[in-house]
Amino acid sequence: MSTTIRFTGGAQLQRNLDLLSTRMSRKVQQQALVEAAEPLRTTMAQLAPRAPGAPDLADHIVIGTARLPQQVAVSVGPAKGFFYGFFLEYGTARQRPQAFMRPAFDRHVASGLTLKVIMGSLWRALIARGFGSARTSGGGTGV
Repeated sequence: MSTTIRFTGGAQLQRNLDLLSTRMSRKVQQQALVEAAEPLRTTMAQLAPRAPGAPDLADHIVIGTARLPQQVAVSVGPAKGFFYGFFLEYGTARQRPQAFMRPAFDRHVASGLTLKVIMGSLWRALIARGFGSARTSGGGTGV
């Protein structure tokens, strides 16, 4: 599957993020990623296999903070105690895969909506902090 996404205002967005303190910039970026990851988390939970009884994997899909040097990132997937979700996703020697993470990812990221949510969230955060205005910044609508 091939996806082409074109957006404008990226250079201006980066310049404005660079004007923030490192700590504030990372916080703004983290919040934007969490906001964009929520629809992905919801779709993963809807697609996750359910079994009779509780607790259920589908109810324990979480957004976590990924600690990477010099980068801001989030992770989306089964909570720590539900590690077996990865075996369901990829299968084992005795069990066929029951993919729910990749289909959710493809649905959200390939459509370009995730990037649009990130850009919109970043612009809103910058505008709220006095950087640019909705008229001059593009308001995150250039995706």
